[in-house]
Amino acid sequence: MPFDNSTAATCLSFRNVTSQCAQPDLNNCKRCITNVYHSHSNIDTICATCDTSNVYVNNIQREVEFLLDNRTQLDDRITIKCQGKGCNSVENINKIRQTSTITSDFDKLFEKHSNALPLNISTVFTIFFLSFQFIFIY
Repeated sequence: MPFDNSTAATCLSFRNVTSQCAQPDLNNCKRCITNVYHSHSNIDTICATCDTSNVYVNNIQREVEFLLDNRTQLDDRITIKCQGKGCNSVENINKIRQTSTITSDFDKLFEKHSNALPLNISTVFTIFFLSFQFIFIY
């Protein structure tokens, strides 16, 4: 099924941010997109609109940031780019969050019995990124 204006009209259009979240352009929409940024202060920033870029890849991306010095999770980002009817819904974002778990085993990372060189936290970046990307085609 081709992605056309009638399918684009089913894309979720919602934003609770004013910057970097374009108004939907149904005439140039290539796919639906939703970006959700969940901060350490438990506030979700959501931008759901139409993607007009010429990157022709449907995908899901999730990225979690960890602070190494106090061994905590800082932020969580999820992006979905898709071409199905209503595929960029908040419900789908929540399903992605529930079914994809990204954690860090800090004890294993900093294990003293490792054959690797010891890790000196003061010489490392304080934010550690873990991400995965799953590409799918409708």
